Formats: sequence, structure tokens, C-alpha cells
Amino acid sequence: MKKIIALIAVICVLAGVSTYLFISQKNMEKELAELRTIAQDNVTTQNSIEEKEETEKNEKESDEVNTNENSEDNISNNAQNSLENEVKPVIKNELSDFDLSFLKMEQDEKNLVYSPLSIKYALKMLEEGAEGESKAQISKLVGEYTPTQYKNNEHMSLANSLWVRDTFKDKIKQSYIDTLDAKYAAELKFDSFKNASNINGWVKNKTLGIIPNILQDNDVEELNFALINALAIDMEWIQKFTQDRGESTYPSTEYEHEAGIDVYDYPVVSKKDFNESNKEYSVMEFTKVVNNYDIIKEIGEEKIKEIVTDDYLKFVGVIDGESVGGGDFTLGGSEIGTQYTKEMAEKELDKYLPKYLEELGKNYHLVGDTTDFGVYYDDDVKVFQKELKKYGNTTLEFIGIMPIKTSLDQYIDSINNEKINNIINNIKTKAKDFEEGVVTRITGFIPKFIFEYSLDLKKGLINLNVKNVFDSEHAELSNISDVEGIFIADAKHKTNIEFTQDGIKAAAATTLTGAGGGSPYNYYFKVPVKEIDLTFNKPYMFIIYDKENKDVWFIGSVYEPLRYDEDTTVASDDF
Repeated sequence: MKKIIALIAVICVLAGVSTYLFISQKNMEKELAELRTIAQDNVTTQNSIEEKEETEKNEKESDEVNTNENSEDNISNNAQNSLENEVKPVIKNELSDFDLSFLKMEQDEKNLVYSPLSIKYALKMLEEGAEGESKAQISKLVGEYTPTQYKNNEHMSLANSLWVRDTFKDKIKQSYIDTLDAKYAAELKFDSFKNASNINGWVKNKTLGIIPNILQDNDVEELNFALINALAIDMEWIQKFTQDRGESTYPSTEYEHEAGIDVYDYPVVSKKDFNESNKEYSVMEFTKVVNNYDIIKEIGEEKIKEIVTDDYLKFVGVIDGESVGGGDFTLGGSEIGTQYTKEMAEKELDKYLPKYLEELGKNYHLVGDTTDFGVYYDDDVKVFQKELKKYGNTTLEFIGIMPIKTSLDQYIDSINNEKINNIINNIKTKAKDFEEGVVTRITGFIPKFIFEYSLDLKKGLINLNVKNVFDSEHAELSNISDVEGIFIADAKHKTNIEFTQDGIKAAAATTLTGAGGGSPYNYYFKVPVKEIDLTFNKPYMFIIYDKENKDVWFIGSVYEPLRYDEDTTVASDDF
């Protein structure tokens, strides 16, 4: 009997992600013996699928979804056997347990990354071609999720296509072609499948040139059709970690009271140890200063004038005593050695003090930083958040989460979508989010990483109860074709990711330069400062998602960051 083989490939890219679902004829028992063994023990016939009701969101009620109360314990004890009953249906506009499911299943204390969005696209397209129990299993997993229609630009691309062998084009149902076109804008391509060059060319074009070759020639030799989704981004941070910012207005990092002009030059890309390994890794440093100390209210204008006047008279030598404030010049711009009289000094102070008080007032609730970012911290985790530039109508952001008290694998076992969504919703970015009455200074670093990962997608989907499509006796894909016996023979998912000082899949680094010079007299008040260490020096998980639509583009874990001696994203003299 002639083999009927098809390929569904989903490619979602930061540097590159690929997912393969091979569809084959049911008489290929020898090739799929292992798959049948996995699936056969679990397959049961069902006449109906139990529907799960969800409560509507209400201002007066909690947003809770009815799920198995023992989800976390079951996942922790045996993720592969329990996830099919525990994973909540995917719900648009919030991170779901489905997004976290493969993170829980594939814990091996090594770097991991995959794209929930890519997998959802693959499952939704497959769902369109399925019916019966095969469709019900997919529908139960993906729920009411509807893939977002993103607008392509030079930094972001999302495209779908249906490839059909020239001699097989009459076997694909027109209704399936029309559905993919209407819902996914899928291009219809006919090909001889003599080699993979045409598909690879299309993928390269749709992934911004990041993936030049996704298939080998022998991958397509027996194909009759292929369904491909390609999604790629190449985005920069709004504010890079490494750049020459020159003169910048932000609170002094010593006394935190003044919105003065400061010139600084220090490496925000450097090398640090990670996880007590005694190895050097490339990291990106950051600082944020939030001034919630109202110095004018606390000390009073008249008292401030009195303190500054007395100190300045000491500074210029009019009265005896040691000055606390200082500078290379007086307020009038003359050198300190110039003879000053008390009358001259008081005249200068009359002009200086109103501006000085105005600066102090403006500095209250001022947020200064060396790179823009948000934070969340409690007794259990440290969280670092940073936005990428907005391209078109899409803004993606990176969120790193490092557990403090437990290992990363233990923390991942304990989390669910509600816990992670709570963290995301409580990230602090504005002055009002921080403690009042003190200056909060946040310092730390986060390691860079560049790696790839292959996800065992077939095994994962079977554990999530999407199994009939993988069994030749139970697969129901008649909405794709009337040819009997087609089923999903394999599913693979591969991801590459780059997280550097310039952005996600950034191409170059910027060298810091600075300047020095004299400054006029200034007085710095000491104020209460709360220090927060946001150092990421242990394994952590991360999420990259759409701020508006909440689509999770990527999720993963970092156990082995980018080694300093292997970092080619910056020049050696930048460290």
C-alpha cells in the first residue's frame, strides 16, 4: 500500500524553534511500535467529553478556575503520569498551566527553553483537521484559546503555510484549506518534495533569515503534505544594558537627595561567578534608585536654608569650620582660592537656594536607573522585568524569576499559573510601588545566555492526554483528507535563544565612555536608604510574553549561563 506521509512543522524563533508532527499511514506498525506501546495502554473509547465550567470574572468575585485540587502535589510526585488531568485549559489573556507544563515535565537541571505560543499554534491547526475523540483531546487542552493575529514587520514575523505534494493536491480537502486560510492566513504551496530547498527557503524568509535550513532532503522525500508555522523576532531593549549615556539626570547614589547632573562610567556588562561554580560568566549589571523621601517635608525649608548657608560660608572660608558640601568651584563659578566676603557669599546664596530647594522638591518620587527595569521581591523569589522596544502594536517583555530558599526544580514543582500571574501583576516599576519615607536602591546583575534545546513534544503531549492522534487505530484526521489511516507519527520541538545586553537576538554591543570635570559647590543631605540586592546568581526561570495579549512566546530555565570566555557579543575591552 502506498505510504501517505505528511509533516506539520511549527517554527517559532528567537534564534530558532522548530516543531515537527509527522503524519503517516496506519500500516507502518514496525516503525511505530514504540509509539503504540506508549499510547495503547492509555487509549480508551469515550462517547462524550466532560466539559469544564469556568466562573466569569466579576469585580465582586475572585477569578478562580475549577480544577483538580491536588494538581501541584500530583505534578511534583509524577509529572508524566498526572499532567493530563491537572493542566487547566488554555485561557486567552493570562499565563496558563499549559504554558508551564513542559517546564514541569522536562526538569533535568539544565538549560531549557520552548515556545508555548508555537505549540498552541500547532495544536490549533491540528485541531482544525481532527474530529471525534482526537479533536476532543486537543480541545480540552487548548480550551478557548484563539491564536493572536500579529502584524509583521522587519523585527517580527509570523506566517503559516500548507505545503502539498503535486500528485497529492486532490487528496487535501478544500474545506481544510479554506479554514486555514480564513483563520491563520496560511499560504498554499505545491511542491515536488524532491528536496527541502523550497520549504527551507520559505522558512528562512519568514524567520528574518535566522533559520536557513530547518529540514534535510530525506525529511521530505515521502511527504505528501506539510503544515508549517514560522514565527520570529529580533528585538532590542528599550534601553540597552551597555551604552554611553553621557550626562544623565538621576539621584545621587551616595545621599540620594539631589536631581543633579552626574557623569558615570562603569561596566554594566561584566563577569561574575554563578551558582558557586568558581567559573566566570558574562552578566549584565543594573541599578535603580527610587526616592520616596520628602526631604523638604521632613527637614523644612527654613532649616535646609540655614544648614546650607552655614556650610557654604565654611566652604568659602568666611567662617571657621569644616564644610560637608563641596566642589571645585564656588556658586559664582570662581576658584575657591579667590577672596570672598560674607556679603558676596550671601548674595550668591540668595540666587542659589531657591533653585536648590526646587531641585529637592522635583527629586521626590524620582526614579533613576542605569537601565530601565521592574522588580518584585519577597521572602521566596527575586524577579527582574525588562521591556523590549515596541514594534508595530506589540511589546514583549522579559521576566526572570529566581527562587531564594529552594532549588529551581523544587520551585517549578510548586508553581501554577495563579502564582506566576500574581508575581507578574505585582512587579514594581513606579515610585508609588515602593516604600514611602525612604530612598530605595536596587542593585544586581543577571547572566546572559545563548543556548538551544530540543523538547520531547510527542511524549509531552501524550502525557497531557493528547494521544489518540498518535495512535494509528484511533487517530481521526478526516477533516484533512479522506485517505484512511493517517495519524501523527512524531512531534519534535527545537528552540534557540539569545539573551544579551542589546536585546533578544541582538547583533552588536556598545562601548561605555565617560567624562569628568569640575563641578560647582553642592550640599548633600544624608537620608534613609533601603538597599535591595537583586543579584541573579543561582539557576532561575524566565518568561517572554506579550504585555497586551499575554501570549507566552517563550519560557525556560537557566542553569548554565554564557561563559565569559565564550562571549562574542561584546569586545574584550568592554569588560
